[in-house]
Amino acid sequence: MTVARRIPSDPAGRFAITGLLAWAAATTLIRLAPAAAFRLPLPWAITALAAAVAGLVPLTRLILRGVARQDQARSIAAFVVPGMLGDCGTTALYGAIFPNLPASGQGAFGALMLAGYATMLAVGVAGAFPVERPAPAEG
Repeated sequence: MTVARRIPSDPAGRFAITGLLAWAAATTLIRLAPAAAFRLPLPWAITALAAAVAGLVPLTRLILRGVARQDQARSIAAFVVPGMLGDCGTTALYGAIFPNLPASGQGAFGALMLAGYATMLAVGVAGAFPVERPAPAEG
């Protein structure tokens, strides 16, 4: 009698689809937001951006919960790459895609997107490789 064994599946495909859908939803929300939502005084804008990027740390850990450590780096890369590619287009066509955003904000938009993706990649990759600490010396 042969026993069927379940072969574990690679989660990267699921993460790529989820990442694409997350990017599309976020892009749509930014496009539909009223222009006034993006006109903040500089100190508030910097605070909001820092909070948004900092919020990506626990979000990334949440996204990767339940993913085997050896699959985390590949999974988070699969999650962010569709958005990175999509944001190449949204940054290049910024004025046409986001007429509700200030015209002078194209560079800041691109920088914020890169910072967000870099944060998620750093958290995902760092979590995939545990730090080996030497055993305490007995004395």
